Amino acid sequence: MPTGLYGRVREFLLSVRDESTYGFGYRSAEPRPTTTAIALTLMMYLGHPPGNTNFDAAVDRMARAGPSASNVYHNYYATLALHHFRHRRWDQWNAALQNHLIRTQATEGHEAGSWHFKDRWGDVGGRVYTTAMCALTLEVYYRFLPLYEAPPDFPLQ
Repeated sequence: MPTGLYGRVREFLLSVRDESTYGFGYRSAEPRPTTTAIALTLMMYLGHPPGNTNFDAAVDRMARAGPSASNVYHNYYATLALHHFRHRRWDQWNAALQNHLIRTQATEGHEAGSWHFKDRWGDVGGRVYTTAMCALTLEVYYRFLPLYEAPPDFPLQ
């Protein structure tokens, strides 16, 4: 039985994991792309290193699937996971995401510079939520050092 908060978080994540795919559900082990992206990111924060075949394969599948056309919540967590993992497809993922966001950003009127995707989640969160998530996603590699890479030298002078 895990002790402490992090142990309980890990236990919960594993309880909603499909063992064969290392995909994660929300309340059951029925994998969904977004909950899988979130859970893979959380597992990394909990200290789960690369090198586990099932874990690595799940990250690979997420990278191959590419960014979502409208689910900014998924894109944020998938970007975090791929960045921290230092995935070999990171450059392709990041370029595809940047190109998509540049193409879909509003360019006229009072909406210029913002995003809004007309779907289930974009309509609930609205333009402010969608724009905030897109901006945060584009800034992932400016705000976080990769978890699985030595930090660069930073001499203080």
